[in-house]
Amino acid sequence: MAERGDVDQHLLEGQRLMDSKFYDRAMVEFNKALKIDSKTTMRALDNLFDAAEDTGDYEGVVSIGTNMLLNQKDNNILANKLGNAYRKMRNFGQAIKLYEHCLKFSPDDRFAPYNLAATMARIDLYDGNAVSAVLPFEQMRNPKLPDNEEGVERLKALQREILKEQEEALSPPEDEEEDWQAKLKKEAEGPAKKSKEKKKEKINIVPEEIFERLRHQISTDEHKQLMQDIAIYCLEKSYPDIAWRSLTRLAFKIPSNEYIQCFVAMAYALRGEEQIAIDKLLSLLGKNQYNRYANANLGFLYKKQNNDLLAKKYFIITYQLLEKSQDFYDMDAFKEKGEKYFRDEIYKNALKVFEVLREEQESPVVLQRLGRIYIELDEYDKAIEVYRELVGKYGEDPEVQKDLVEINTYILNLAKSLMEKHRYSRAVLMFEMSLEIKRDKNVCEDGMGAYKLLRDEEGMKKMKIMIAQINREEQEREIEVSRVDKLKRAEKFESKNIPYKAIQAYEEALRLKPDKDVVMKLISLYKRTRQHDMIEDVTERYNKAIERMQRLAKLEAEEAAASD
Repeated sequence: MAERGDVDQHLLEGQRLMDSKFYDRAMVEFNKALKIDSKTTMRALDNLFDAAEDTGDYEGVVSIGTNMLLNQKDNNILANKLGNAYRKMRNFGQAIKLYEHCLKFSPDDRFAPYNLAATMARIDLYDGNAVSAVLPFEQMRNPKLPDNEEGVERLKALQREILKEQEEALSPPEDEEEDWQAKLKKEAEGPAKKSKEKKKEKINIVPEEIFERLRHQISTDEHKQLMQDIAIYCLEKSYPDIAWRSLTRLAFKIPSNEYIQCFVAMAYALRGEEQIAIDKLLSLLGKNQYNRYANANLGFLYKKQNNDLLAKKYFIITYQLLEKSQDFYDMDAFKEKGEKYFRDEIYKNALKVFEVLREEQESPVVLQRLGRIYIELDEYDKAIEVYRELVGKYGEDPEVQKDLVEINTYILNLAKSLMEKHRYSRAVLMFEMSLEIKRDKNVCEDGMGAYKLLRDEEGMKKMKIMIAQINREEQEREIEVSRVDKLKRAEKFESKNIPYKAIQAYEEALRLKPDKDVVMKLISLYKRTRQHDMIEDVTERYNKAIERMQRLAKLEAEEAAASD
């Protein structure tokens, strides 16, 4: 009875410590209880484990479960649950060890291999959800390729042309009168018979003939599309040689097309060179981890090699990517869907597309669209952030600058409309947004007026500071233009060997801005003209100017810190 009391005491103390988040000390108490009566303790721990799991106390789950697993090493369900807990705590290393422990004692465990793959992929899918995500991909019998229905119709049209040319080449010349009579008969039969004959016509695509037609003429977009059509057709119908030859030519013509590069890899696989295909897909994913075709087909190839763990890893990555892109593999098509939503002013749907594109692609167009969408959805802080990024990354691009002018005009018109409606709080956000795109004194003054109406002293102060900064920058630009002009004059006088005029021009430039290179030029000229006393003078003036600039910069920094 004393031992029974000791077990209860240790369990109660362990639970109290767990409730207080002292997990290490709780484990000590549970271990003491296990040594006295393992059977009773395990039942109690099982209840505590379930309670901790239900409340999301993953540290508690780990604390209790680790003790339990020491006494039940072959408990695969427990090991899998512990792996899940560690993963939710972002301790992926321990999670992997627990899933591997589970598979060591139970190789046929249903969930552990999928959880292990999800851990390797850093994707938060667990147990049944992980299985459901991967299962459709594991049932793939063929590589993942684009839908080629329209491509097949284009190929049939080309095949008809080829057949017609072949028939014309083989047909002997006909008597002109017979030909004329046949033509009359054909016209009398009317279009209905023509349509009927066309329906009966069955065109068999002959890849070798189409490839020979296209191989020397893939300079136009039309021919490139046809070459891609025949390449995908050959991958689907298992014509390895034509698929490989078509795709390698396309890859040479359009090396930046990552989808073509992916299908080149699959052509290697079709030729039996699976390891080359895997290496190429891994290389592609090193450049763009979001390539959905590459992830799906890499999983497919690993599955063929019976590397089930890596197959599951890439399948689960594909699943998550497709969840984001609404089942689109081709991100150009996904982007076009977003553009359509944008044109149709279905902004919430457009947002779902362009937020994904922002994460996966470096593109000014995506940022422009997002900024406008955020404005239309009244998410002004996010719009400001987007325009700040757009200007920071692409502000020097002439095309982007042109677009920014249009965007800025649109924003300022919105601000004007909001001011007229007395919606000053929103108007100031528009002014702030405009200033992220382009710093302008007039906009600052309008913003200051809006802040004044809101009685926002801090906002007014911010606009005043920006106006002062803009004035200073304008003055500095004017000074720099004048300084550069004087330096050019000085260099011209120097090249013509007119040292005194060169000195005068350099001195004027130096007065506008301290410049060590100009000082060195002056020292050289003063030596040439034997004005040795001026050498010390110009050096002293330069040093004093630098000290003044440093003091001014320090003062401005202190003022800025005080205003913050």
